[in-house]
Amino acid sequence: MTPEMRRKWEPILRSLLAGERETYTEDIPCHAPMQERWLNLRIASLRDAHGKVAGLVCSTRDISARVLAERQLRRANSQLHVLLDAMRLMSSQLSLQALLDSTVNFLCSAFDVPAAAFYAWNTERRDFEMQASHGLSEAYHALRLPPLEDASGEHIQHFGMTSYVPDLRRWLRSMGIPEAVWLGADGVSSILLARVYTHRQFAGLLMLCAMDAPRHFGEDERDLLESLAAQFGVALENARAFAEQQALAVTDALTGLYNRRQFNLRLEEEVGRAARYQEPVSLVMVDIDDFKSFNDTFGHPAGDRVLKSLAVVMRSHLRRVDMVARYGGEEFAIILPRALPADAYRVAERIRAAVEAQMQPIVADICADAAPEKPPREKITISMGVAGAPRHAQEAPTLLNLADVALYEAKRRGKNQVCLYRSSDTGALLSDAAKTEATSSHTSPDAGSPASDQSDA
Repeated sequence: MTPEMRRKWEPILRSLLAGERETYTEDIPCHAPMQERWLNLRIASLRDAHGKVAGLVCSTRDISARVLAERQLRRANSQLHVLLDAMRLMSSQLSLQALLDSTVNFLCSAFDVPAAAFYAWNTERRDFEMQASHGLSEAYHALRLPPLEDASGEHIQHFGMTSYVPDLRRWLRSMGIPEAVWLGADGVSSILLARVYTHRQFAGLLMLCAMDAPRHFGEDERDLLESLAAQFGVALENARAFAEQQALAVTDALTGLYNRRQFNLRLEEEVGRAARYQEPVSLVMVDIDDFKSFNDTFGHPAGDRVLKSLAVVMRSHLRRVDMVARYGGEEFAIILPRALPADAYRVAERIRAAVEAQMQPIVADICADAAPEKPPREKITISMGVAGAPRHAQEAPTLLNLADVALYEAKRRGKNQVCLYRSSDTGALLSDAAKTEATSSHTSPDAGSPASDQSDA
């Protein structure tokens, strides 16, 4: 008997022989090669007819099955708590990026790993790109993982819906990933990957990372990550659906521009701000010239292509703070915060000229595709009306009405031009006067502060 065993058992046996305790029980590991075994040891006092302790009786019982079952039950219970926590977390996240960030953070905590990530599957490039991570350096954001179906051999092990990579760098090297791509990455040693599906479509991979020293992820961890990946796939689908619904609520489905409802909200907000702080805001109403005849000649699908192309051209000539919306049909509206009417006029004129020039080859292709037997439309042009607050109006409906009046005047004067409302005229619109008021030097639409207004503009 070793000294350690003697120190343990002497007090126990002494107390039993002294009659201080009747029994002693303990579960003792008694493992055989490649087999886990547990015995229950029971020691009881044996008394004589006078009640004195005459000796001890020892018995053992194989409890391996019970111990293993209890351990499995504890593991299952622990996994259930993890899954419930994950379900509460994921179901509470409607924002896609918030879901991704909170999930990778949760994985680090649940699996006690220093880093985790989600790599989304890119169908066109047929590889994975990182969309969220925790604990990883920027080097990994540039790292694109190859398709797992192309990965085989000693450097990766597949287990159904999960895959284990004992040595990340050896695996990447074996897959032909350039060393310069991942050389600057931190010391990620091993990774465990789980496939994520949404409505039976492959969405990407959840990744657990072990740092510095390799880590073996056991069967329980693989099963748990697989279950979390399935749960995450449902949450991912819900978040994407919510994002699409949010986008549909504020954008026009055809052009991708903001819709009329969102435009009205923004216009009220900007006009209110202009009135409070005496900062200018300008409104530009836009209408495609003779668009009905184009639709009648080449069809509505061709007209839809024109609307989408026109939206791209207009958006490319605006600042980030500006807003362009589809107001209805072939009519658009542009809000230019902190822009005086004269500055808005110059921006509108630049957009008008760009549409006339850039849309010509686009329209030619559209016409050729839609009706090759008909003469193509030479060009698509737009008419625009400009008004500003608080100079011309103090309320959003009034500003909208004045910009509309300016637009109608541009149409009346021959189309393909910009008209600027002038407050000194009782409803009249003088395009030539507006051009005189607008100085030749002006601010780029990408600049932060437009040029100063003119006298009546």
